[in-house]
Amino acid sequence: MLDALAAVFLAPDCAACGEPLDRPTAGPVCAGCWASILRFPAHDPRRARGPIACSRAVGPYEGRLRDIVHAFKYDKRRTLATPLAAMMRHAAGGVLDGADAVTSP
Repeated sequence: MLDALAAVFLAPDCAACGEPLDRPTAGPVCAGCWASILRFPAHDPRRARGPIACSRAVGPYEGRLRDIVHAFKYDKRRTLATPLAAMMRHAAGGVLDGADAVTSP
């Protein structure tokens, strides 16, 4: 019921594709955009070499992932912080254990 009211009266758009959100209370990005993000395969620690062996990324900085990061950074869509952090935490695995800071492109 709350989603229907928010969709009718607020008419929020998806932060990535700009289409009207069917479930605005679920967040600022539609399920289709979240699902369309290309993700890198799991990291194989046996292949890690060099000074940047501990770096990780959710996926390529293009398409919907880029749109979502831009909405967070430049459109001030702060509600994207939690889902983006969850994606980063999942992609990084144990690399973030004990980390003081995390950066994005």
